[in-house]
Amino acid sequence: MFSRANIAFMHDTFWAPVSLLAALYLRVGGDALPSYLPMLKVALPLFTLVAPLIFLATGMHRGVWRYASTRDLMAISRAVGLSILVFLPLLFAVNRLEGMPRSLPFIHALVLLMGLGGPRFLFRVLKDRRQARRGLDHTRINVLLVGADDQADIFIRYCGHHPDAGYRVVGIVSRDGNRVGREILGVPVLGLVDEVAEVVERLTRKGLPPQRVILSPDFPPASGCAGWSTSPPSWD
Repeated sequence: MFSRANIAFMHDTFWAPVSLLAALYLRVGGDALPSYLPMLKVALPLFTLVAPLIFLATGMHRGVWRYASTRDLMAISRAVGLSILVFLPLLFAVNRLEGMPRSLPFIHALVLLMGLGGPRFLFRVLKDRRQARRGLDHTRINVLLVGADDQADIFIRYCGHHPDAGYRVVGIVSRDGNRVGREILGVPVLGLVDEVAEVVERLTRKGLPPQRVILSPDFPPASGCAGWSTSPPSWD
């Protein structure tokens, strides 16, 4: 009963009526809320029934919050849109939308989207910060990645999620000049491949001397760090 998927579903179900109340409050203010009680007596139970069924049908609760991504945001957006689109015709059939402000569905959709997506992405941010602090473990080997690409993203995520990976990525050099000065998961792209010596010198001055060079493979690793080529530093 208290599995993480069920807790996520209970969280989403809780937001169904709360989002409608919050949206109405934002639309009309607190003083006018009592005049909308007849509409709420019908709309609240109906949406509280409809929304969880849509959430179950879309499988939104099965997403792992730790890895919340744009794909999860799109799934939440679809669930929110379907919930509103199913709810409005049903409410129209019951009371012909009597007493409902015409702009309320749009405000409701935004509030529900924030209520469902916000905690997921906040949870991920907190977890990422914890992983970043864990990455400061001085027993790890400082490495410099060659290649600012999808494989670099995979490798950095793996090292952050697995303390036994043994590596701490301190910088990246890229084959593409457009990537220089940017970051991948908080790791800076410090220069081009032919500027490795300068990059190493800058990192050394900062107290982060690379102990390994890791070359991006042509294909993503099948598991863990397999498929990556590692070597001790040789800058000559």
